[in-house]
Amino acid sequence: MMEFAPKGSMRGTPHLPGTREFFTCLGGQVTIFVAGARHDLAAGDVLAFPGNVAHFYQNPDAQRGAHGVSVVILAKAGVWPRGPSRSSPEASQPPVIRPATGANLSPRDCPFAAKGPPDARKG
Repeated sequence: MMEFAPKGSMRGTPHLPGTREFFTCLGGQVTIFVAGARHDLAAGDVLAFPGNVAHFYQNPDAQRGAHGVSVVILAKAGVWPRGPSRSSPEASQPPVIRPATGANLSPRDCPFAAKGPPDARKG
């Protein structure tokens, strides 16, 4: 879990070439800069990006904290994965995945569709 105080920030550590990183914003807003490109995320957004490039996380809100989770898929040293090359347009613009609306999901498709995420079911 990554916690960001109001206006808090942290620099990511680049990993081996071929590493993929997936950041999910769980609450608040998080801005991620990947190789200089800005990506603004809100709760529920996921950003997938190459983990071997310079990246930086920032909470743009001066009043509220933010939090999220990062999943890093490490590459083996010396192994370049299949997929777009570093110079292709796909590699330069990581996708932001927006959350699907509940109307498009059934409990069979997503166990959280009917009841909400696990944190919402606790109380």
